Amino acid sequence: MNPFTFLRFSDCFSLVYITKAFALSYLPTLFLSLIVAVIVRVEEPTFDHIGPELLLPSLVIIGPMIETLIMWPIIFILEKIRNNYFFVVITSALLWAAFHSLQTPTWGFFIFWPFIIFSSTMYIGRKTDKSKALFATCAIHALHNFPSALALMVDV
Repeated sequence: MNPFTFLRFSDCFSLVYITKAFALSYLPTLFLSLIVAVIVRVEEPTFDHIGPELLLPSLVIIGPMIETLIMWPIIFILEKIRNNYFFVVITSALLWAAFHSLQTPTWGFFIFWPFIIFSSTMYIGRKTDKSKALFATCAIHALHNFPSALALMVDV
């Protein structure tokens, strides 16, 4: 049984689905990061290697597109290993968290939950409509990155 059934895939191309999934990925992560930042010093990832004119497109368009395309075969391989929703989604999110933590360990911690949502959308969606799964996953990821990218641009 899928705990995210309220995000019915038949609506995944709709603005309602993408908005719900964005809120589900972003708000808990924001809340958690604010709590953790009060308790310990949180090391933020740096993007000094990206010029300011490319920061927003890189984090909101290019990054989510590339990661969504990489996620596709990861989900496929994990599904071949064990065709179980929880195994595929949690393992995928753990892999993405590990990958992101290579730059900053706390980033990997905070990225785990959003990638549960992204992986869930991809896993559920690809069984019904591959193009909608790719689009919805990428759109949710892009929306998730947008506030942080804006904050980095104004150097908050």
